[in-house]
Amino acid sequence: MRAIPLAYSLTFICLILLPCVLLGQSFEITGSVYSESEKGPAPFANVVLRSSVDSNLVLGTVADDAGAFLLKSEAGNFLVEFRLLEHKSKFVPVEVSGDLQMGPINLLPAVTEINNFTVTARRPTIKKDKGEITFITENTSISNAGSSA
Repeated sequence: MRAIPLAYSLTFICLILLPCVLLGQSFEITGSVYSESEKGPAPFANVVLRSSVDSNLVLGTVADDAGAFLLKSEAGNFLVEFRLLEHKSKFVPVEVSGDLQMGPINLLPAVTEINNFTVTARRPTIKKDKGEITFITENTSISNAGSSA
C-alpha cells in the first residue's frame, strides 16, 4: 500500500472545507436611526431585515439608546425596514456582498388626524358611603322595569 503525501492530504481537506466556509460567511450591516420629529437619535427603533423576493422576515434587531444598530447577514438582496412608534415605516433596499455601513436613516413622524369624537361619562352604579352601599339604577334597564311601554 502506498502512502499519500501530506501535501495532497492538506489540499484535499482545504478543498472540502472551502465551500463550507464560503457558504457560511456573514457580513455586518450597521447604521443609525434618527427621528425627524425629535431632532435626534431614535432609541429602540425596530430594524428588520426582509427578503427582497417575498418580504419574509430574515432577521431583526432593536437600535440601542443612541439609535445605532447591527445586523449580521449572509450575502444577498434584502429590504431593511425601520419602524418606530408614532413614525412612518421606511424600507431601504440593500445588496449585501460585504460589510455594509448605512448612513443615518431619518424617520418621519406619522400624523393621525381625528375629525370628531364624543366623550361619554356615566355615574358609577354602586356607591359606598359610610359603610352603606347604594345601587343607582337611574338610566339603566332596571329603572324601566315594571313600567308599561
